[in-house]
Order: sequence, then C-alpha cells, then structure tokens
Amino acid sequence: MPLHQYRTTLAWEGSTRAGYRAYRRAHDVLAPRIAVRGAAAERVVELLHEAHAGCYIANSLTAETSLAPIVEVRS
Repeated sequence: MPLHQYRTTLAWEGSTRAGYRAYRRAHDVLAPRIAVRGAAAERVVELLHEAHAGCYIANSLTAETSLAPIVEVRS
C-alpha cells in the first residue's frame, strides 16, 4: 500500500489563561489526512487506530486523545 500523502492537525480544548503550569488539555483530536493507492479506506483507518493504540506518545498524554482521519483512495 503506497502512501502518497500524509498531513495531520491537532486541535484541543483547554486554556492557558491560568498559566502554563496549571494548563491541562481536556481533549485532543488528531485529524490526519491520508492519501493512498491500492488499499481500502477502511483498512487504512483500521491500521491507523492500531498504530495509535500502541503509540508511546499518545499513551503518555494525560488528555483524552481521539482520531478523526480523512482517507482519500486515489486511482
């Protein structure tokens, strides 16, 4: 499955108004945009969730983190 393009953004809820030490993010949303050839979008999303579940960084965050992927299958 050749990967042709991968971009992601991170959005979160929370505020730094009380200062950095008091700052706690409530929820992070990773929104990768992935373009592939020769694969079903459902399989790409499945692999992305497996990778996210085993990700050291994602598992180290104190905020809840969810994925909102957009997969484009190119011909």
